[in-house]
Amino acid sequence: MRSEISLATDTTLEWLPQETIVFDGARLDRRIDVSLDGDARLLAAETLVLGRAARGEVFARGSVLDRWRVRRGGRLLWADATRLDEPAAARAERFALDGAGAVATMLLAAPDAASQRERLRELTGGGASLVAPGLLVARLVGEAGEVRAALGRALTELRAAAFGHPRRLPRLWRT
Repeated sequence: MRSEISLATDTTLEWLPQETIVFDGARLDRRIDVSLDGDARLLAAETLVLGRAARGEVFARGSVLDRWRVRRGGRLLWADATRLDEPAAARAERFALDGAGAVATMLLAAPDAASQRERLRELTGGGASLVAPGLLVARLVGEAGEVRAALGRALTELRAAAFGHPRRLPRLWRT
């Protein structure tokens, strides 16, 4: 899967798809390239659920390569890659997934993103960093339901604080 997001000056976009569920034995190669001009603003979130938890399925074999690249004015601000070639081993490793069944990445790209850092840290239990001027990134790791709920709370608050939207999730997340 490849997603290319390009925002011109004075535009705002929310990229908030529902979770990607990686079935046992699946191979996912996903790349998200973001290009921002001027003062463009982006709130984005992507979640990987590792197996079909409701069926008791665990993503134990297969592979994931999940890459992000974010640029503003052609300059690289942030690059990140997650690679799972042995998902069962990664899930068991304390310094990898530590038993987690889901991982979410959330970012706010905006000239005033730094003003939301403490709020996002409170909402995510400290997992938020200003990785470049104007780029705030958070990672949530845990069981699928917990990650979805925490991400939903964070998105609700960040949408309101950063964009002035009502304190609710987009309709897609509520149906």
